[in-house]
Amino acid sequence: MSARRGGRGRNPKTPSDNPAPRSENYRQLRHPFEPQKVFSDDAIANIHAMALRVVEELGIKVLLPEARALYSSHGAIVDADSDMVRIGRDIIETALATAPRSIRLRAASTVREQAFEPGAMLFMAGAGCPNVTDHERGRRPGSLNDYEETI
Repeated sequence: MSARRGGRGRNPKTPSDNPAPRSENYRQLRHPFEPQKVFSDDAIANIHAMALRVVEELGIKVLLPEARALYSSHGAIVDADSDMVRIGRDIIETALATAPRSIRLRAASTVREQAFEPGAMLFMAGAGCPNVTDHERGRRPGSLNDYEETI
């Protein structure tokens, strides 16, 4: 009778027979590709210029009085009668220049923390509860109250 080869009783003796365990960090995944450009650099510059023109000339309606006061204290033009706020491009450019490139998403365990930054791949819920089911009220469309209960 010949000796067995392979199978369940095999005893690996070489490193290639017993590969090292995978060490991929699945909590800090990075996107391996460059982002695809949907618009040209000129088109993006035009979109940005038009957005600046809209907030500077047309303005945005801000309903919260505390928010209007905050805008006003930082140099925005506030029309109290119409609740419209016009934000100068200098205010926006200053805000963009001081915005962080990376935001640390904190977790109860430091192992689960993630960095929200260009190139990071994050997997998370994108919205609230589209549908909700419980024993008392059954299945129904989700609401803000259901979302808050879920959290």
